[in-house]
Amino acid sequence: MRRILLPLLALVMGLSLVNVAPVAAGDIASTIRDRYASLNTFQAEFTQYLKHRESGQQEKRQGTLIFKKPLLVNWQTRAPHAESLIISADEIWDYLPEEKVAYRYPHSLVDDSRSLIQIVTGQALLSKDFDVKDGGTQGALQILRLYPKNPSPQMIQADLYVDPVKGYIQRAEIIDFYGNSNDVRFTSFIPDADVSSSSFRFKAPSGVDVEDKSEPDQGGSRLLKPRPAPRAEKRASRRISGRLFSFTRKGRGSYSLGALSSYSFLSSSMSSCTVVILLMR
Repeated sequence: MRRILLPLLALVMGLSLVNVAPVAAGDIASTIRDRYASLNTFQAEFTQYLKHRESGQQEKRQGTLIFKKPLLVNWQTRAPHAESLIISADEIWDYLPEEKVAYRYPHSLVDDSRSLIQIVTGQALLSKDFDVKDGGTQGALQILRLYPKNPSPQMIQADLYVDPVKGYIQRAEIIDFYGNSNDVRFTSFIPDADVSSSSFRFKAPSGVDVEDKSEPDQGGSRLLKPRPAPRAEKRASRRISGRLFSFTRKGRGSYSLGALSSYSFLSSSMSSCTVVILLMR
């Protein structure tokens, strides 16, 4: 009996080693590309953690994400941080029910492959726009460490936690130049879900103020009100994983964790002025 058990034990151990053996980062990136290329829709529940490095504060949000190709998104965050983010084929709507205001933005804000929404929906061009490195494993998940080839203050690193067999992204953590992080974790994931086209349409409810920012030269919004004259430019630098990132920051601005919204992290290609405005809601 013992002679039988020992080979069986060796077989089980061998299979375990195969299951946890890390796959090359480039192979995982290719698996993600191929998997999401054949995926037309998905629906997921998520938990999101917004962490502010300087203050040490963390805000937890939960909600639902519905996706349909090419880049139609319905991102709903539940109370006490209720927020609706709708990305249609032509525009973006960010609705804050507690504040009774809805903002309309151009779709171009999420066209960048480095935007968070492109990353979590598997649409980012990993090999083209990022240096992809092996980040090790966490349980059964493989970690890909992404460094943008053209970094911006909103993203200098992204960590993807991927099922190496199925090729689906289970978690994405985005780190900005100041060390703040936006950590989105899927708690459920339904590929090729049956989703309605109405999920990607938005009409402001009665009594809600609409602030149209679909044209860059339109003013009037509190987001785009004239700001005080900036102080002297400051050049900041930060070394991450042996790489030196540096950016010029005009004037001084600060923001609290409570001011961060889901939308604030969707684009990584916005100008520094726009970024500060969006974060200082």
